[in-house]
Amino acid sequence: SVPSLGSVAPIPIEDPVMGRAIRERQMIIVENIPGEKAFPKLSLVPKLVTLLSVPLMASQSVIGALNIYVHERRTFTDEETRFVRAVAGQASLAVENSRLMSELLEMRRTLEARKIIERAKGIMQYRHGLTEEEAYLHLRSESRRLRKPMRSLAEAVILAEELHRKGRRTLPGVLPGEELAARRLEQVESPGWLLESSEDRLD
Repeated sequence: SVPSLGSVAPIPIEDPVMGRAIRERQMIIVENIPGEKAFPKLSLVPKLVTLLSVPLMASQSVIGALNIYVHERRTFTDEETRFVRAVAGQASLAVENSRLMSELLEMRRTLEARKIIERAKGIMQYRHGLTEEEAYLHLRSESRRLRKPMRSLAEAVILAEELHRKGRRTLPGVLPGEELAARRLEQVESPGWLLESSEDRLD
């Protein structure tokens, strides 16, 4: 049977056993830590007599180590070490999948934010006659001044534009043939900067 896990504090990665397991990429077993002069720091860990450390491998890289602590001196059988290797393999796979999923979600969030910022920049360019760079610099400046993410400000710009257009569509007396005049009216009545009162809109 597999020995029970010891309820001891986590061992830092720079410790000799774990460090060796990671460097050599192989299982390391220390059966009698108190009797090993090569591991003086480990001998100070309470209830730690035997330690097995196996590296966690993912894509030919070491991403950590799985440690098994035993309260008494013990010699691990071949069956036990095979089981530990299998557990380490599954743990490595789970960690790697979690990392890849996290990276994928972050990429999606980044792409979504870029699309929103690009749309807000386009609105500001149209409304205020700015260049693309000027619109971006204004968003960035407001983001720093208000201490809010650029995405949040960009979303506020888009919302303000949608509300503005909705209000213009409901103006009475605007006929299809007067569309150009209505657009000019929008430009005249639109605020000089969509973010001038952003503190009140966003808070």
